[in-house]
Amino acid sequence: GGGIPDGSYQLEVFAPWGSGGMLAPGPVPVTLTGSSPITVNVQFLAAPKHVVGTVRREDGSPLPNVRVNAVAQGETAWVTTTTAGDGSYRLDLRPGRWEVSLAAPEGTVADWLYGQPPHLLDFTPITDTTEVTVTLPFTVTTATAHVIGQVRRADGRLPTPGSVYVEVRNSAGFGNGVVVSGDGSFDVPLVAGLYQVHLYSSDPEWGSPPLSRITVRTGRVRNLGTLTLIRRTVHIRGRVTRHDTGEGIGGIPIHAWARNGRSWWSTTTTPDGQYDLAVTPGQWNVGPAVQGTAFTAQVPSRRVVGLQAGQVITGVDFVLVETDARLEGRLVDEEGKPFTRIHGWAYIREGTSEDPTLGAPVRRGRFSLSVPSGTPYWAGVWLPPGMPYTVEGEQQVTLNPGEERTITITVRPLRTLIVGRFQKPADLQVGSEGGRVQGIVYATSGQNGAWQSTRIRHDGSYVLPVAAGCWNVGYQLEGDDYVSNPYPDTRVCLEERQVYQLDWTLVPAETSIEGIVYDPMSSPLPGAWAWAEGTTDRLHTGAASGDDGRFSIPVPEGTYVVGASLPADYGYIQPAFQTVTATAGASAFVTLTFRQANATIVGQLSLNGVSGQPAFYNASVWGWSDEGTYAVTAARYDGTFSLPVTRGSTWRLGAVYEYHDLGAAGSGRLVYRTTQDYIVRVGETDVVTQDMELFLEAESLPDPVTVVIEPDEMAVVTLEDGSQVIIPPGALSTEGSVTLMITPVAAGLAETMNSHPVGFAYALFAFDEEGRQITGPFRRNVLLRFRYEERWLGRRFSARRLRPAYFSTTNNAWTYPERYAVDTHRRIVTLSVDHFTTFALVATDLQEPPRLWDVYLPVVARE
Repeated sequence: GGGIPDGSYQLEVFAPWGSGGMLAPGPVPVTLTGSSPITVNVQFLAAPKHVVGTVRREDGSPLPNVRVNAVAQGETAWVTTTTAGDGSYRLDLRPGRWEVSLAAPEGTVADWLYGQPPHLLDFTPITDTTEVTVTLPFTVTTATAHVIGQVRRADGRLPTPGSVYVEVRNSAGFGNGVVVSGDGSFDVPLVAGLYQVHLYSSDPEWGSPPLSRITVRTGRVRNLGTLTLIRRTVHIRGRVTRHDTGEGIGGIPIHAWARNGRSWWSTTTTPDGQYDLAVTPGQWNVGPAVQGTAFTAQVPSRRVVGLQAGQVITGVDFVLVETDARLEGRLVDEEGKPFTRIHGWAYIREGTSEDPTLGAPVRRGRFSLSVPSGTPYWAGVWLPPGMPYTVEGEQQVTLNPGEERTITITVRPLRTLIVGRFQKPADLQVGSEGGRVQGIVYATSGQNGAWQSTRIRHDGSYVLPVAAGCWNVGYQLEGDDYVSNPYPDTRVCLEERQVYQLDWTLVPAETSIEGIVYDPMSSPLPGAWAWAEGTTDRLHTGAASGDDGRFSIPVPEGTYVVGASLPADYGYIQPAFQTVTATAGASAFVTLTFRQANATIVGQLSLNGVSGQPAFYNASVWGWSDEGTYAVTAARYDGTFSLPVTRGSTWRLGAVYEYHDLGAAGSGRLVYRTTQDYIVRVGETDVVTQDMELFLEAESLPDPVTVVIEPDEMAVVTLEDGSQVIIPPGALSTEGSVTLMITPVAAGLAETMNSHPVGFAYALFAFDEEGRQITGPFRRNVLLRFRYEERWLGRRFSARRLRPAYFSTTNNAWTYPERYAVDTHRRIVTLSVDHFTTFALVATDLQEPPRLWDVYLPVVARE
């Protein structure tokens, strides 16, 4: 009577989401005969792996009521517990790989902060059910400052209770947030530093104003005064129709999001396909969210500019193409048995293209894809990062209209190993005499975004299972004692069942660069970002100045260029670079003083081959000097610009402009850029004039996209240029649906003497169901994959000097992630991140002969 045909079956039972502390029994054989139901008793087993520890403040005092979360790699298993009164906790986990992190209890405001990435625990193989207990302590930072204020609507009234959320975070997602109280007040506990204030309103009539960056000092209360919500008076209207009949399509979500990710609004089309979306004045990307429907969008988004209050913008229409066939699939092991432990991502791609056309989550080894008929596809599956399995190839399919077809894809264990040991320069094994190294070794491959990692053992050894193929290998070390290697140019190509030995020699950070930062009035400047870059290697590291303006940067022996930066809101010009040498016996000391701009470079932008002047809505001008200082500014709508600089220096200028033709058949996102550096000598005059001509680039800007994903499922989002965002199940810290916006950008990127953006940048932002931005750190790291072309580098740069980076608006400087790989053979850059922001590829130096070693230190903030 249950619709299951008679026969013999294997019954599998799974624990629900959030119950990774239970171990499911193996498959139970059942036989069905006739229509009579049968009863099967199933008993879950206690999890055999245990994690214990204590959460403490930096002074050693225990911290109760802290959520300790463990998320399984590649599964929808999540275990959480809360620390007891003495700060202790215990997690019971089943075999597998887990990532453990901390969070404040839901609905509370913590007086502490924790910004470290999740800690990886490896309890593989999954068949190992022996009892194991590991100890994992945590140390959090106590909040020593507060940001307070009031929120009001523009009409002077209080906002609707619970509708406004205030977050104060830096570009790496570190910070805190609170719901505004019923009386309109808020109080955000923090530590000293530079932050961006974000205001999120879920009220359908009121939006958030643009807010500035702020400096927070230890023991101080920063009062922001009254923040005023803006009425949503700009209306964007359009219609969503079918490609074949022109009929309207109802129930399609329409999203509008700002390029900087600070605002997001949505609505749903009416039964005849119409929509009316109210937003605040500004520039918006608008697009339909079609995943989970039977349609794909011809153009995923359009740019809309509405600068006047009360403005109505019509004709922002979208055409959808119906997917009229269905591809079902299931994963099996090497014996052909169903493989149900995996939650991955199924995809189809066309012809010789490596980029997926459509995709859908794999849930417990099964997937279902709605696809257009009549086109030959290759179908395959991606596995989440860290899974101890690999997929055997793809299958080619062509479906007829209305056809449903089922395919099977084989999954097998990883049987190839990369093994090795970390050694001190004197060839002493790590752990033989102190100085224990902690961290991870990781490897990435071009095969479906594969990423594997493992923790370094107590004795300095590691074992990293991978699939056969070519891998780029690197490592990330924890602490200040040794230097990490973020540029994994160690490429190895391995055969099935091969064991490859790869040892590493550690580079100790045995000295430091000390210094003090002053403002233009010679007062100590807290919160400035002081950085150091090696002159004979690729070391780039930094630290924030404390309340007394002092900083300390641990480094290996060597010669370094040292500088400092602040948010552009301060209006200061950076200190001139200084070159120092630090030795093991003597640290280096520098004094860095910010300056006031005392001159201006002005000019007019023009487009080659274009008659008349368009509205320069998205044009920016950058410049850097021979002293190492730099600046970036937005051009005015008439193409004029004004760049603040200092006298007595030589500046190199350039510009970029994003042109969005709403009348074009496609998205019409063209990029104009200067093809030379304009060299301007600024003498003793106040104003210097330099006009610049911009030329059309061969590549147009990829379309922005918006997708809605479920946080307990894997998701892979592919842009039209092949760039991808790979989100493992359980990575995002929310329970409801997540709306992800990805906007490729060309304008607004700073170019400096030693950091030159190439290609496009990608602004990534995610929002929960309440409209609040998900800033991070994530429960699990997310992978980003960017492609690059050799012609982007030209003769000036080398692919060896290519690095992924994000421009920190709170530091006003390029910041480099700690885990990434550059595959120069496939021209793919892969990075692992724990927060969303704007990421770009940056050439970090002029082309030069290869170095003997490339190093990088983790970012360390000190007070």
